[in-house]
Amino acid sequence: QALGGDRPSIPAPGPSGETLRIGLLLSESGPVARENRDILNALFLLRDRVNACGGVNQAPVSLVTLDSASSPNRERIAMDALIYQYQVHGILLVPITPDPQRLVETAVAAGIPVLSPSYRGPMPARQFNPNTLEMYWNRTIPSDQQQAMVLSQVILNQGFRQVAIALA
Repeated sequence: QALGGDRPSIPAPGPSGETLRIGLLLSESGPVARENRDILNALFLLRDRVNACGGVNQAPVSLVTLDSASSPNRERIAMDALIYQYQVHGILLVPITPDPQRLVETAVAAGIPVLSPSYRGPMPARQFNPNTLEMYWNRTIPSDQQQAMVLSQVILNQGFRQVAIALA
């Protein structure tokens, strides 16, 4: 589907001027914290620039960050807190769980859009119809399965007969 296609619109956060709260769920401590520092710095810079330009629809943007501490259990608790305690309008998810299905299902069931810049696993789709899932779940990189399909097509198109795969 082309960018800007016929996606249904998600309701606005509230009256003009209400703060648009975006939840960030990532590890700020623990073994993967270093990799997330650049993401956090970029997001805080983006928030500051958006707010300096008048916010989004005249609403200031705030970032609510919760530390998963590289723990799947704390990750689940933090997701619930973002949705029910902090009542965020959207969530940026950098999961450490190999299968963030429950995290995404929790957000989708609450009507909270989720974006993941790093999750490459299969689409979480156990209980949602594709239109609902497409509206609320997005990622910025293709899944491993999608990447494998493209790579296999390139291999076939190039006529290779032997292929080696090196994992780092």
